[in-house]
Amino acid sequence: MSLGKYFKRLIGSEQPAPVAAEPAAPVMPEAAPKAPPSGEPLAEIVPALDKGLPQGSMIDTEVEVAGKPSTSLLKVQTHGERNTTDSLRQKFFRRDPVLNQYHQVIGYRLSLRSALSDENQADPVLQTMRGEMLVQGLFSLGLLELAKDKQLIIDLPPAMWGNQQIMRLPRKNMVFMLSWLGEVGKEQMDQVPALLDAGYALGMDFMVALRDGRELGRHMTYFTVDMATLPAGLRPEKLRGLFTRPTQKMLAENVNSDEALEAAKALGCHWYQGYYFARRQPLLPPRLDGNRQRILMLLNLVRQRAEISELEEHFKRDAALSYRLLRYINSPGTGLIQTVRSIAHALIILGYDQLYRWLTLLLYASGKGDPRSQALLKSALVRARLAETVAKRSLPPAESDAVFITGIFSLLDVLFNAPMEKAVDGLSLPEPVLNALVKDEGLYAPFLRLAAACEEGEETAIITQSNALGLSADEVNELHMAALVWAESMDQDA
Repeated sequence: MSLGKYFKRLIGSEQPAPVAAEPAAPVMPEAAPKAPPSGEPLAEIVPALDKGLPQGSMIDTEVEVAGKPSTSLLKVQTHGERNTTDSLRQKFFRRDPVLNQYHQVIGYRLSLRSALSDENQADPVLQTMRGEMLVQGLFSLGLLELAKDKQLIIDLPPAMWGNQQIMRLPRKNMVFMLSWLGEVGKEQMDQVPALLDAGYALGMDFMVALRDGRELGRHMTYFTVDMATLPAGLRPEKLRGLFTRPTQKMLAENVNSDEALEAAKALGCHWYQGYYFARRQPLLPPRLDGNRQRILMLLNLVRQRAEISELEEHFKRDAALSYRLLRYINSPGTGLIQTVRSIAHALIILGYDQLYRWLTLLLYASGKGDPRSQALLKSALVRARLAETVAKRSLPPAESDAVFITGIFSLLDVLFNAPMEKAVDGLSLPEPVLNALVKDEGLYAPFLRLAAACEEGEETAIITQSNALGLSADEVNELHMAALVWAESMDQDA
């Protein structure tokens, strides 16, 4: 994959001064489906819920609130049910990547997580409320952009199967996982044909399909198997027995280690949901080959502001690296009018700061026989972008740029398959960056902690880190999902 699109987005609209350049034409996104009407901020709605509402009362959600992400909006009948403020406020978006057998990210499973008890999770009122909050968030946070070339998988509890809001979602690349929370009656089951007729792809847990839904299973495109709660002695034949057509697939959930990945493959699963690719592999040797060592050396030279002639000499010793540099600098995304033919000219155009960013990305693309590195780069980009945008609220531009680099480097231990202190041992890094990466302390550490917590989806950690940075749940959702859309947008047209 070319790094030109990645780097174009990293440097934004900046164009180097020495060479005339035309601004790149803006890429206009396809029109997204019209979002449902927005409503009141959750902070204003919750006190009314705590006081209780008359039977059949409805919360007015027709008032548009400027600048408010609609994950904080409700459009749900309360039926007089009393819900606590805390249980409603804890609502963070979670992203789980879904990969194919080649370790390529082919989609995301998006969900709203909270500390609600199992009993509350099964409550139809809360199911509807949280389901509609999720759908509203898909619209208002721009997440439907991902459906252009990625699968978007969301869970639908029974109370949402017949909800008209979900019919606003696009059919392409949208997958509804039917979740069995609480009692599922005939009324809910009768809603499923409408989803199928509308053209949505559906999925369900294989255990539920075996127990309650064999007839319904014939219409499923996907079955899920949770690797964290895998029944003992489960054999592939039992899973394959659910398949009635060749287009059906098995999605393995909670694939967060190599052991889980191998077990999922042995069961015949086609897709793998989880962060196994973002974990070190202790049984394998480090992945610091000659190509990456040369890039680390160049990074140090660039940070030391070495002479252009010295940098040029090192590039000329590596034909592949020289080719990558010239291919990037002459790519349409740079907007240059004239072709750049010399290494020295390309280095002058880029400048030290932009060259440093380009080389950090090249670390992920230069390894030999490392198919996981592209998925790892996407996670690093989301971390870096999220940490940077949060840092911009309180730090000067130079510091927020350094926070971005910290985010990119935060997965070097996985990339090199070595402890972090060894992974950065060959790099000359500023002290705040080094402290954040190795010691988890210092000026940049809080921003990196929040980005990592959002990746892991641990509600307690997200709450702790967002509170420390003075961010609300809505702000975290907005910045987190914007970082995801930004990182994925680089693949389009790349």
